[in-house]
Amino acid sequence: MSDLVSKKEILGVLESHGVLCDFAKHLIENMPAADAVPVVRCLGCAYAEKIELNEKMSLMVRCPYSTELNRWNNFCSHGKEQNLQIL
Repeated sequence: MSDLVSKKEILGVLESHGVLCDFAKHLIENMPAADAVPVVRCLGCAYAEKIELNEKMSLMVRCPYSTELNRWNNFCSHGKEQNLQIL
């Protein structure tokens, strides 16, 4: 789940609560945009092959896009989300 919100959403919420002033509007409209994109962690990636090694490295993943084993919480630009059901 992403915590990124648009400037339009922020302005709408503030306005709907009656707390949007000109100064706040100016600040929000002139903030730089976040340079961010959604990512898929290796654990939730459809391409990852889960590997249990030992107690020190309890869960690693093998990825066809990497030459190394990755930790479960790594991510890359090739990730594709799979549907996970966590018990």
